[in-house]
Amino acid sequence: MAASPTSSSTLTNVQAKHLDQQHNVGTKIVLGGVANIVAASITNPIDVVKIRLQLQSVVAQTESGVVADALRYHGFRHGLRAILKEEGVAGWYKGIQASLFREGSYSALRFGLYDVFKERYDEWLLPKAPDGQPLAVSTPLHIKILSGATSGAVGSALANPMDLVKVRMQGDRSGLRYNNSFLFACRDIYQHDGVIKGFYRGVGPTTLRAMVLTATQLASYDHMKAVLVDATPLEEGFAVHIIASMFAGLMAATTSSPIDVIKTKIMNECSKTTASHEYFNSSQLMRRAVIDVLRTDGVRGFFKGWFPNWIRLGPHTIISLMVYEELRALMGIKPV
Repeated sequence: MAASPTSSSTLTNVQAKHLDQQHNVGTKIVLGGVANIVAASITNPIDVVKIRLQLQSVVAQTESGVVADALRYHGFRHGLRAILKEEGVAGWYKGIQASLFREGSYSALRFGLYDVFKERYDEWLLPKAPDGQPLAVSTPLHIKILSGATSGAVGSALANPMDLVKVRMQGDRSGLRYNNSFLFACRDIYQHDGVIKGFYRGVGPTTLRAMVLTATQLASYDHMKAVLVDATPLEEGFAVHIIASMFAGLMAATTSSPIDVIKTKIMNECSKTTASHEYFNSSQLMRRAVIDVLRTDGVRGFFKGWFPNWIRLGPHTIISLMVYEELRALMGIKPV
């Protein structure tokens, strides 16, 4: 029996959609990487201050035991000035190589795969009409959150080594630990800790943080854009992108801050600063880090570095998403 014109047309549309998705996914990953590399280059000084603030109690315990060390940086602005005075402009850009490699892998994947997972979850989870088309006019928020969490997990798990090197180098105030060299840091970590215990230390909390951050950041950006376009006179464009990305940065900084503190503490440890018997599995590492934060700083310790984290994520989110949207438009790809 010959297929009806309607069913043939539907099949053709579905095939065309899948072909378009396959063609665009690689491009989206590349564009996501470029956009985040631009953002990371601009916001690296803020990231360095954030890492230093999060590690202050660790510095006091592991370097000299002097309580004054824990008060080296009296907040974000003081930290920014102190690093410039003590280490020069180079201090602001410690870990920049690892940061750019990280953005070119981790953020490239989480940005580029967000649409892919959203389209797949739409197909799998949303109710469909008899012709196979989804009944929902737009993607629900829970699908966007799930898509962000999935793309963040994939990107983070694969890019954990670059994230770890970045944290180690940015936390190295003296520059003696890794000679301010990306390659030296990679070689040193490998020689002392190996691949798994070295480069994949903290992969559990890092992946969890990426899931929370991406689910919050991209989903809130995507959903806020839809709300602004549907409920206000604003149209898709610069103003909508700015407002939505500012909101996304605030949400991402707040939800990811506690996990970010734990991740930073775990990643900063190595066999040179931590006894070998303390190498527990991921759940034990997380539990020990949580107890350490509560013991030294209390509950507020989980939000140590929140302000610089927000100051970084705000501009980083705005820049990365604005550049990403512009690059997508240049390539003829529809907005996020």
